[in-house]
Amino acid sequence: MYDDSDNYFTIGSAQASPTVDLKVNGSDGPLTKESSYATFTWASTNADYCSASGDTYWSGAKSTSGSETVWTGNEKTGVTIYVITCGASSGKVSSASDSVTVSFQQALTNQPTVSLNGPTNGQNISSGPANYQ
Repeated sequence: MYDDSDNYFTIGSAQASPTVDLKVNGSDGPLTKESSYATFTWASTNADYCSASGDTYWSGAKSTSGSETVWTGNEKTGVTIYVITCGASSGKVSSASDSVTVSFQQALTNQPTVSLNGPTNGQNISSGPANYQ
């Protein structure tokens, strides 16, 4: 295009801002789970780079979309917020972030059991994983 003084100029389009969506085990959260492995999936648009944070195993540079099986800790309890932030290398638009909040519950590895001996014929009544005799 030309302006009134016959100088050439271009009209540029604005760069679209990045977006990103993060899921843990297919959920946007919040979710409750035992500490073990979890599947993290994410997808971004208009982004050139992504970076993760939350804990030791979900941190650092990530591709702009992907899926990753992540160890979420042994005997982990409490709440962890997993975050992914994606941006454009031009620096002309704001980056985008998404997060999933996970509450961890400790797995019961040793279930308590109670055995009672009846007074006749040695009857047993056991309490545990629903075992009655």
